[in-house]
Amino acid sequence: MTRGPFFLCAALAASPAAADSLCGVTDMAELSGLAGSWQGLEHRSFESLDMSRLDEGMVGVALAETPAGLTFETPVLLDMTDEALLANLVPGALDVDAVDALLETTDHEDAADLLSDTPCGPGDLPQFVASVTVSAEIEVEARVTVIAYFTDRLLSVVEMTGRSDEAFLYVTMTTLLTRADQATE
Repeated sequence: MTRGPFFLCAALAASPAAADSLCGVTDMAELSGLAGSWQGLEHRSFESLDMSRLDEGMVGVALAETPAGLTFETPVLLDMTDEALLANLVPGALDVDAVDALLETTDHEDAADLLSDTPCGPGDLPQFVASVTVSAEIEVEARVTVIAYFTDRLLSVVEMTGRSDEAFLYVTMTTLLTRADQATE
């Protein structure tokens, strides 16, 4: 069956409206719309002296607005801290080379293509950064960076290092986040 121009017009009309780019936005009042529930397929890289592994899995993220920035909450980080992390607005925390390297580390280069329609690079986008260190039998340091590309697409980057007397583990996680209530293709 061939589909004519009417089908194409109907398909385009059913597509969600284009989201607004957040290039150059630094005012928290303009960024307050980022609060809410987000989800995505998290790509993870695990590296140690004797192991290298990639995997992936769905993850949910909750963002809440505060006067200082956003709080960032995921199951992994809640297991570490029992509370949401405060992520402050830090302009240019990650540049395009750093983002590309992190996406390559997690075998998630396709995310760059899905974010490439932004008119600027990560250095000119709002970036929220949080860090936490937890000391127990294993000392864990984590840094979370959320880059707001569009009002409907964020990139979450989690970099974690775990150390003990016997082991060292470096974990990188990248997730292209969309609104949890947004229909997925």
